[in-house]
Amino acid sequence: REGLGGPSDLFFSRGGGTAQALQAAAWSLEAAECSLCIVGAADTAHYEMTEGELRRSGVLDAGLLPSEGAAALTLTTLAHATALGRPLALLTGCAHIPCGDVCTDLDGTVVDAAPHATISALTAALTKAPLPDIIVCALWSHALRTWLASQQPAQALIIDAHEVLGEALAATPALAWCLALRLLDHHQASSARVICCGLDGAVGVTEFQRGST
Repeated sequence: REGLGGPSDLFFSRGGGTAQALQAAAWSLEAAECSLCIVGAADTAHYEMTEGELRRSGVLDAGLLPSEGAAALTLTTLAHATALGRPLALLTGCAHIPCGDVCTDLDGTVVDAAPHATISALTAALTKAPLPDIIVCALWSHALRTWLASQQPAQALIIDAHEVLGEALAATPALAWCLALRLLDHHQASSARVICCGLDGAVGVTEFQRGST
């Protein structure tokens, strides 16, 4: 419907793969493989097989709130966006930090709802200078959200997206991106950082700057 052509990829994601998809889109634009790219995700934690898997693995008991959703961003080059006249925001950074699986594949039990490597990556993401005006966090477990509530970085509004979005697995990062862009517009802020950690244990960090109005 959008008349797109060129390269495309499909990523399996429990959170981290969606951040990788955004990286791939940005790299394709930087490499001039395309001038326009759509990146996003759709998923549901309410599907019977998925919900059964989540229940058996114990992540529901660890504080995961199942939800579902879909979201996508259209990316283009700065030159193309400027020619169109009104870019919503600028993507200034996108990182994917693998920290190891949160759950085992063998016995289905939760190994650690807040592993040390994940906390270290989240701490670095939360305190990285310069701090943005808004930080949107989507962290799957009660342990991670309790840790988040104990953090107080100065001069940044912290939004716990899990309270609004729940855990939509692959779709959670994409939904959090859209929430951050909406907050940039609503709060008249100039910058936003999205920090996600899903069931795959990977931490995704995305940086946005407010576009023209």
